[in-house]
Amino acid sequence: MPPLDAHGADLPANWQDVLLALAADVAPHAPAGLQNAIAELADFPAERLDALARAILRCEENLSNPLELALAPVIGAALQMLWTARVQALQAGDIPAGFEDSLCPACGSHPVASIVRIGDAGHGVRYAACSLCACEWHVTRIKCVPCHNTRGIAYQGLANEQGDPHPAVKAETCPECHSSLKIVSMEKDPLVEAFADDLATLALDMLVDETGFHRAGRNLFLFTP
Repeated sequence: MPPLDAHGADLPANWQDVLLALAADVAPHAPAGLQNAIAELADFPAERLDALARAILRCEENLSNPLELALAPVIGAALQMLWTARVQALQAGDIPAGFEDSLCPACGSHPVASIVRIGDAGHGVRYAACSLCACEWHVTRIKCVPCHNTRGIAYQGLANEQGDPHPAVKAETCPECHSSLKIVSMEKDPLVEAFADDLATLALDMLVDETGFHRAGRNLFLFTP
């Protein structure tokens, strides 16, 4: 079990205080629909907020309620802040060396994407990026992150504005589990960022979905009914 297990652990006692503070900071810059949802946050039952946060942590949210759907990314961001602070307090020995799995070794959450790093140490090495705590862990290239299959792995992408056929963001697809996970390459663009570039390439998800592959990445800024 990961040391900061997001699926079974209790919510931090101060998590709703963090949520309210974050919402107050976001509100002046938010679109009208989100501003209206944030205005209702103060009257939102605490027990209902706890239940929604637990559902988000367990990937079990059912967002048929428009208000909950609007608030979900703000709740997700508050949970990210809390778990990122907690993971920074871990010691090196708290996570086993050589860990390579489909879920985060620190909190057990799904990755948002994988990222190919640049630099003197580990140039070209790929890491999976946690959707919750921002932890990154090594994953072998040309290997399915969800199921570890190495056969028939393929890559699909969209040409950029310059018509580059090798964009910095691609979808890695697996014929075994039929999953698709974004791979973001700093070798192609040193300014890429896993969360933002995942959202910026949702058209790629739709195209890949049409070919029979389901989205495996988890982005707490993206929720659907």
